[in-house]
Amino acid sequence: METQISLKEMTNDELMAMITAIQEELDEREWDAIVAQPDVMKWIVEKARQARQEHLEGKTIEGGFGRE
Repeated sequence: METQISLKEMTNDELMAMITAIQEELDEREWDAIVAQPDVMKWIVEKARQARQEHLEGKTIEGGFGRE
């Protein structure tokens, strides 16, 4: 059985934590819906293939983003 807590009983920090958790869940669901689209998945797979090929050809460098 769930225990219900009134919003009036929650502190501002608790409310903000709840809002943040809800927003993160909504963002995750939106991302999942975008990635689940066949054309998007096809694009992602192609970019991964290209990245792997560039790596095998020695065209990549270790170090992360933003380095020339």
